[in-house]
Amino acid sequence: MGGERLDIFFMSGSQALAFANAAKTMTERIRELGPNPLKTKDEGGTLRVKDEVADVEEETGYRGRH
Repeated sequence: MGGERLDIFFMSGSQALAFANAAKTMTERIRELGPNPLKTKDEGGTLRVKDEVADVEEETGYRGRH
């Protein structure tokens, strides 16, 4: 998926302007990156999430909670 789609912003509840700027920054970044690469459309045009996580879990023997 890429680390560009995830970010953490630290601010208090009283920082409305900082929140608005963070939301604007992330919105612009996501628009530049385009659609989520983990989502695909099936034959009917419905969005589906690729099942790559299950493949990794089988390879690594993951036994934790989901």
